[in-house]
Amino acid sequence: MFKTGDYVVKPNTGVCRIEDIVQMDLTGTGIKDYYRLYPVSDSRSVLYVTVDADRTRLRAAMNRDEAMDFIRSIPHID
Repeated sequence: MFKTGDYVVKPNTGVCRIEDIVQMDLTGTGIKDYYRLYPVSDSRSVLYVTVDADRTRLRAAMNRDEAMDFIRSIPHID
């Protein structure tokens, strides 16, 4: 489970910041926990993703050091 403040990557949206974890009934099937996401590229948008689906719809974003290590490894990839 991700935490408030984490950065995640959402397909078709890109990098988002988890601003909060809220309880809502968006589908009429009962109250569930949702991540409230703000896309980094558009801070006016708000997205909600169920906490239950976090592993299929979200992945952790790389931090700067991880990204730089990956970039340095590119010349060595077959």
